[in-house]
This record gives sequence, C-alpha cells and structure tokens, in this order.
Amino acid sequence: MELPVGSGPYRVSQVLPGRRIVYERVRDYWARDLPTRRGLYNFDRWVVDYYRDTNAKAQAFMAGLSDIVYEFNPMRWLAYDAFPDKAEHRLIKVQSRLQGALGSMNFAFNLRCPPFDNRLIRDAITQLFDFEWINRVLMGGWAERNHSRFPNSELAAQSHPSAAEIELLLPWKGSIRDETLQREFALPVSDGTGYQRQQRRKAFELFAQAGYALHQGSLVNGTGKPLSVEIITASSDFRNVVLAFVTSLRRAGIDARLRIIDVPQFERRSRVDFDFDMTFQFFGTTDLPGPEQEFYWGSRFAYERYTVNIPGIQDPVVDDLIGRIRRATSRKELIPAIRALDRVIAWNEYLLSGWYMATSHYAYWDRFGRADVRSEQEADRPLGSPAIEAWWAK
Repeated sequence: MELPVGSGPYRVSQVLPGRRIVYERVRDYWARDLPTRRGLYNFDRWVVDYYRDTNAKAQAFMAGLSDIVYEFNPMRWLAYDAFPDKAEHRLIKVQSRLQGALGSMNFAFNLRCPPFDNRLIRDAITQLFDFEWINRVLMGGWAERNHSRFPNSELAAQSHPSAAEIELLLPWKGSIRDETLQREFALPVSDGTGYQRQQRRKAFELFAQAGYALHQGSLVNGTGKPLSVEIITASSDFRNVVLAFVTSLRRAGIDARLRIIDVPQFERRSRVDFDFDMTFQFFGTTDLPGPEQEFYWGSRFAYERYTVNIPGIQDPVVDDLIGRIRRATSRKELIPAIRALDRVIAWNEYLLSGWYMATSHYAYWDRFGRADVRSEQEADRPLGSPAIEAWWAK
C-alpha cells in the first residue's frame, strides 16, 4: 500500500489494512509557528486501532491497550464506573452536548417487495416499536426519538408546514397524504410500561385495512400467508434493543427474527441484492444538504448496485424536492425544500424512525493534560470529539 503525501502536521508512517494506522509528527511542519497552531499537535505518534467488534474495542481500552474510547452503548458506559483504575491512572468519563444535524439509528423497509411497499403495513409495524420502554429500560434514557432525517437542526420539519413548504408541496396535492399539508408528523408514544395497549390496537386496525388478520396466533393475509419480517444488521451494539422490537412483533402474530451478519454480507444484501425485509443501521446526515440527497432518496438510485437509497424509494414528489434542493441558491431557499422533503419521507414512513444521541460519550485514562476551556468548537465536531490535538502527555 502506497502511503499518501500530505501537508498537515502528521504523516502516515504505517498501515495495517483493516487493523491500524500510525501517524508520526512532521518535525518541520510548515505551519507550526503560526498563531493558530501554537500549543497544538504535541504527540510524536498517533495510533488509531480498528475493531470489528465494539465489545472487543471496549475490552482493549479497559485493558489499557488504548488511551481513549468513544462509547455508544449505555450499558457499557455504566460498566466503566465499576472498572478499577489502572495503576496511577484514573479513568475519566466525559459527556459532551452535540450541535448541528446528527445521524440516527433507523430501520429501513424494503419498498421493492411486498408487503413492505404498503404504507399501512409500515405504519402498523411502526406502532409496535416501543421507543419509550426501550429508552427507559435498555438505553438508560440516553436516546432522543428521531422524528426527522435531520434531527437536532433547523433543517428538520417543524410543527405545521410553512407557507414556503406548502407552495412546494401544493402542486403534488393528489400524490401526497393530506396530512402532509396540515400538520407535523408524529410517531406513536407509549406510556413506557411495555404493554403498548393503544399502539397494538392501532396496529391491528392498520393490519386489517391492509388485509391481514389473526388466525391461530399468526397474522395472515387473505390467502393464509403469514406476515414475516427479518431484520438484518451488521452491528451487535443494540442487539437487545432490536430483540425487544422483535419480541413485540411476535406478540402481534408476526413471524419476526433478527439476523446479525458481517459487514460484507450486510452491504451485499442491503445495497446489491436487495435481499432483506428491514435493515437496522446508522443513517448519517449533514447541516448543508445538497445533490447527495439524490443518492439517499432518489428514484434513479433505487436499484443501483451499491446504492445508499436503502429503502428503494421511488417517489416523484421526493425527486422534485431533491431537484429544488440542488437548485437552491441560498439558505433561505434551501430550508423550505429540505423541510418539505423531510415531511414527505416521514409521512410516507419509508423508514421506521429510531433515535439519535444528542450527547457524545468518551472515556480516557488520566495520562494527559488539557486546557480547562473547550478548544476549537469541540461540541461542533463529529461525535462531539475532544480536541486531542490540544492535549499533551503528563
């Protein structure tokens, strides 16, 4: 592997593909004496280790094999409290509120095949996802419900559509749900006890409208075919969360199961062969959306190999709004188009919205000095990452 040449304060000195990258400090870095660089880049080497399994990553950190770890699993985060300090080094945990649009964990329906091409089925399944119980019992209250493709930002569709949004959506009045022009999309909210009585009742009403009924404990269509749902994912981090959802689906008479597969299999099944019912995965986003939205939601990419339009959305309204996003020449033009797109995707329930983390969590061993003030907009960084370039070894 040929190592790239760069102009920054570090150069790549070693690469173990899929395992490790080592960066070494450039001693004659051209900008080292600039005022904006003073006090930064104090380490001779940075080593980034990659793990296929997040549990292994956490264990390596707790064994002292790494200095800092980002944590996305609430249970592991709590487990750090009970972990003994290493020799003279104590474990420090940091939480940082995130700013700007954030990525989120969601379930994607495969719209390319029945019955998931039926919005009633998607709506009914969404009713059975008990976020309130899951967040309280399994996630320690960490998560915030994701009502948007652009959570935690001004880009998210808010309350009633604005006049500018209505102007964009009105020409499609016959092609969109009436509610899209009338009110904010709302996800079901349970009482958090785990019983979901109202949500289950609503789900069965929707299943009935879609032609499904309970027969000997199984939800079947008019021909007697049971409703079957396989959820695939490449991450075991939230296995207990997805299994809780699977249990809820089974209680409703659905033949539901979770399959955790490796990344290459997941990529092939979800993006090449489209061999899935639902996926569970992370969906990224941005504060400045543009032409890339077509890759995520555009009809042209519904059947493209290695697509990121995971659900396989083919919707002329979505395509039109993406075109308006691409042609926007100002933030003032962009925001109504993005919010309208967000609203249409939500009301069509192409995804089962999961959650996002508005706070980042990372832990490190107390081997470093760092300024008392947060440097360089730490909260605005991806994952709320610390400005390690401003740290130094004690």
